[in-house]
Amino acid sequence: MSHTPLLRSVLDAPASVRELLPALPAGVDAFVVVREGAFAGRVFGAGEVLVCRGEAAHGDDTVLVAVGHGRPRFGTVWGGRLVGDAGEPCHPARWRSAGRLVASYRLHAEGWVICLVGGDVGAATTPPPSTPARHVEQLSLFAA
Repeated sequence: MSHTPLLRSVLDAPASVRELLPALPAGVDAFVVVREGAFAGRVFGAGEVLVCRGEAAHGDDTVLVAVGHGRPRFGTVWGGRLVGDAGEPCHPARWRSAGRLVASYRLHAEGWVICLVGGDVGAATTPPPSTPARHVEQLSLFAA
């Protein structure tokens, strides 16, 4: 797969789409994958819901949100700087991080399945395009 996913904020999705989405806790930024694509070694399917939370730190995958006009896109925090999905620097006057990418919701026949995601922050020594997102486990995202 040669292209990155096309994303849209859940808040910008049509009401008919928002009604179908899983209930999300307060304090998270959520995005819907509009067109399938790959990022950081993982394929994200159309209809998948991505959840960002907190603050992204060095090596964390994130969704970059345009300041002003523009669509959300994948990125990585690298040494305190924002890097876009193609490895290009993204100026903070133009882009902000939605937080660390923590989970994705995928709709299956049984209902919504949560897949927790994260990066190997301590082991990251190469530029972000080669920093993989990895599957951690399938549990409730906010279980205590």
